Amino acid sequence: MKAKRIIAVLVAAAALLGGNVLAQDFKKGLLYFNDGNYTLAKKYLSKELNGENKDQAYYLLGKSYQLEGKKDSATFFYQKGIEANPENAFAYVGLGEIALNDGNAKAAQSSFSKAKSISKEKKNPALWTAIYAAYMKQASPNEEDAKEYLDKAKNINKNFAGIYLTEGDILLAQNKIGEAATKYETAIYYDKTSKEAYLKLGRIYVKSGNYQQSLEAFNNLYQLDSTYFPVHKERGEVYYAQGKFADAEKSYAKFFAASETSYNDLVRYSLILFFNKEYQKSLEIVKEAQAINPTSPVANRVLAYNYFQTNDFVNGTKVMEQFMANAKPDDIIQNDYEYYARLLSKVGNDSLAIVNFQKATTPKNKAAMLREIQSSYEKMKRYDKVVELYEEQNNGKANVGAQTYLDWAKANTFAANMPQIDSLAKAGYMKKADSLFAIFTEKMPDSYLGYIYRARVNSFFDQESTQGLAKPYYEKVVAILEPKGERKKELIEAYQYLGYQYFLANDKENSKSYFNKILLLDPTNETAKKALAGIK
Repeated sequence: MKAKRIIAVLVAAAALLGGNVLAQDFKKGLLYFNDGNYTLAKKYLSKELNGENKDQAYYLLGKSYQLEGKKDSATFFYQKGIEANPENAFAYVGLGEIALNDGNAKAAQSSFSKAKSISKEKKNPALWTAIYAAYMKQASPNEEDAKEYLDKAKNINKNFAGIYLTEGDILLAQNKIGEAATKYETAIYYDKTSKEAYLKLGRIYVKSGNYQQSLEAFNNLYQLDSTYFPVHKERGEVYYAQGKFADAEKSYAKFFAASETSYNDLVRYSLILFFNKEYQKSLEIVKEAQAINPTSPVANRVLAYNYFQTNDFVNGTKVMEQFMANAKPDDIIQNDYEYYARLLSKVGNDSLAIVNFQKATTPKNKAAMLREIQSSYEKMKRYDKVVELYEEQNNGKANVGAQTYLDWAKANTFAANMPQIDSLAKAGYMKKADSLFAIFTEKMPDSYLGYIYRARVNSFFDQESTQGLAKPYYEKVVAILEPKGERKKELIEAYQYLGYQYFLANDKENSKSYFNKILLLDPTNETAKKALAGIK
């Protein structure tokens, strides 16, 4: 596809060659040539070297190799074309263009002179247009000399659409988008059956971001010839650019059904399927692409992403490890780090996952990545790090949600109970937890959760229960849960604490009342039975 963008000057070669009835293989070769799929173009053009379109086949084979940057192979087929037919004028033009590329103006002029000397082509505007294009393709073209050939073509037949297609290609190569579009429209004006003109016009509208007009051009092309498979691909590209992945998938499915496909086609279709959340099908397609080019960073990226989405985390990690090891730094994108991190987390390598989540972090996705990092630290039971991340995300922030305060407070209690934490740090974490649970109860006064957690935290600071620090919070738990008859376990916890508090206060009646409440909920509760037996 890159060559198509860079060269862009002789993709209209089919239009330049004139109107023989096309054999099936040649027709396919021409289709693939115009689609930029030079591998398949060469496959079918090679079958026509002894057919009625052999002159055009040799020329387009040479041109295919030339567009792939394979000068020696291009030269070979141009020369073979001349050997097969010394009056193959376009093969001489191909040799002339290669000579110009090599800086050999004398050899180029010799080849062009031979082309012009062939009597049957002297009145063919396509020949003069091809020579014009060869000159204009140069890095620093002599536009005045080139114009001589363009003028000659127009003098022969100014209505020849190939002239305007070629002018459009040259202007497109110069990034003169609007002027190029005008030339393609002119080509359509002179030949309303020119498929190449509609194709190029639609593509140039895509390039300029004018998707509606590009679809109009491609729809006109489809109406002209519904079997012209590049139109399905091009419409798919428009929908892909618009983010309409379901429509893109439908168009590409038609393209795949009608055409042989290249590595690039496979990768693009797999991407469309991926974005359309058809992960299993995307996986199958990208495996085909990866088989063609096992070291391709793009194919391996999509392969790993699909393994993640289909829950094959082991294979996904293996592919992503190889990708990261072999890819150039410039080839690695933010999503690569993110997917690699998620895969690593899924296979239990959370420490390396955190490193890659950090690399994946941008200002736009920072909150999401911090949550992922936090989750990995939680799996590693590094609650001190979890607390740090809560503070980083929420300190000084307005409108922090109640659930966040609850989770933040719980993280502090978990950090306090880490084995390596000393008593001073433990107390600090518990105090912070209590203050955060208090904020939660302010935001959610009808929830028992904040109160039961405050009761437990305060029990930590009053482990002998002599100060009754947890008492008001357990009483609140009872007040909320008892009328509802909910949360048996939490009610028993509260009844037990309150029963013991009243026992310490020598209030036997209230103490027995709470222990009896425990037995109503759990008749086999040994703690309540022993407590009642001990109260006299």
